[in-house]
Amino acid sequence: METIIFKRESDKFDDIIKDTNIKPFLLTVLTWKEHCFIQLKPLKGVEKIISYIGLKYGDSVLKQPLTKDYTPIDGVDYRSGVPEHLKGQRRR
Repeated sequence: METIIFKRESDKFDDIIKDTNIKPFLLTVLTWKEHCFIQLKPLKGVEKIISYIGLKYGDSVLKQPLTKDYTPIDGVDYRSGVPEHLKGQRRR
């Protein structure tokens, strides 16, 4: 299933939700302040609809994730491996 998030300063997403080309593919529609989340059904032709959405509504598609990626980075946030003072000790 494909998901697309739109962001507009106005909370008006009716043109997307009521689009006759997109409507048969909509599985989930969620809207909140300045955002609209749509999930598309995995039907034949969904790739064409995704291209259509990109061409027609591409200015409103949110390109960055909603939240920052907080995945720790090895060597920056932590050091992998066994600390020197623990090397050679037996596990209990």
